[in-house]
Amino acid sequence: MGNFNAVVALAPSRCSIADVHKCLDGVVIPESVFLTEEFLPANAIASLVDVVIGHGGQGTVQTALGSGTPIVGVAMQWEQQFNLDNAVKQGAGIRIPKRKWNANSILASVRKVLTTESYKHAAICIQKQVSQAESAKQAAKLILNVTREGHGLVAK
Repeated sequence: MGNFNAVVALAPSRCSIADVHKCLDGVVIPESVFLTEEFLPANAIASLVDVVIGHGGQGTVQTALGSGTPIVGVAMQWEQQFNLDNAVKQGAGIRIPKRKWNANSILASVRKVLTTESYKHAAICIQKQVSQAESAKQAAKLILNVTREGHGLVAK
């Protein structure tokens, strides 16, 4: 896999940089790994990386695939599993089961994504579909139709 750069965004209320250092127990984090507790503009970062590693939340998956970036993830709840499984079905990611979420399985999955061109190709195909869709226009039409026709949504 060679050299790599990593950006690790931490939520201080769940796992701070200090917590990471305690867990590593003296292991030195390479300079190529940037740890931060600050807000990161996901859209800008996703387009700069080769793979996104995450929990499979809708925003994470959409941002990754909308940027043409494959994803490796672990689902902590059903919605995240649904999101990751859809990425996997389209060939743009790997979902690791919770019970197998460890450093070795993450590394193996990242290596597989980075060395198998089909993952990147699938993510780029999804990116093209997303960029060509008129999602805002379609959503507006649906909302207008629902409000015009009522669809049983009339307040009593």
